[in-house]
Amino acid sequence: MSRVAIFGGTFNPPHRGHVEAACACVRQLALDKLLLVPAGLPPHKSLPQGTPSPVHRLRMAQLCAREIPRAEVCGIELRRQGKSYTVDTVRELSRRFAGDTLWLVVGDDMLESFERWREPQEIVRFCRLAAVQRKPESANDICACAEKLERDLGAAVDIVHNSVLPLSSTQYRDSGKEGMLLPQVAHYIEDNGLYRPRPSLAQVREKMESTLSPKRMRHTLGVEREAADLARIWGEDIEDARLAGLLHDCTRELSVQKQLNLVEKYG
Repeated sequence: MSRVAIFGGTFNPPHRGHVEAACACVRQLALDKLLLVPAGLPPHKSLPQGTPSPVHRLRMAQLCAREIPRAEVCGIELRRQGKSYTVDTVRELSRRFAGDTLWLVVGDDMLESFERWREPQEIVRFCRLAAVQRKPESANDICACAEKLERDLGAAVDIVHNSVLPLSSTQYRDSGKEGMLLPQVAHYIEDNGLYRPRPSLAQVREKMESTLSPKRMRHTLGVEREAADLARIWGEDIEDARLAGLLHDCTRELSVQKQLNLVEKYG
């Protein structure tokens, strides 16, 4: 029998606090496997404007998983259509890991609201709860909350003590401080231009029409459509593919010297 934990979150982006909490779960629960599960469309909050595509959030989670013992990423919620409820995820994973001991990792704040989740009694039927204590001063509150859930729902609650890292994805999006992230995640964000305004595809098309000949523009629009189709087939970011298709010939009709000038200007 294996010991498996489900660690969900929007991971928008994943930060050092996520990694530290996940490592604490692996150690204290003696896990054989920890599943990082990026949320699809969470029912309790809207994803903020500028949120990267599911593909990018999945890949950032995969970069973090390399730093967490016995961790892997599960895209079960990203493949689901519509709002993604934890009870559906737990139900499906309980079938996949039938016979194993299953935990659902929750923060201390989420533990307090757990009874208001969709079908909480069904969740605790399939798995134990691993409540990560993120604030030392919340020890008494989290124990009282665990006792209430055990009494009211028959839940089995294990408390995971975590060295506190006062970090959140919102703090990163507001500040852009790369020290909150693993270096490989920060590099991925930079390389893919995430968390900064993406140019409007309509504006890019308009700019291309002003710089390319009609024949070249027809070709460019065809490449944009084909790139989007390929991205859809292979599960890549469709908007990124459209942008790449539009830009792939953006300097083709400039002189060699003008192209070299642009190379020098932008490094």
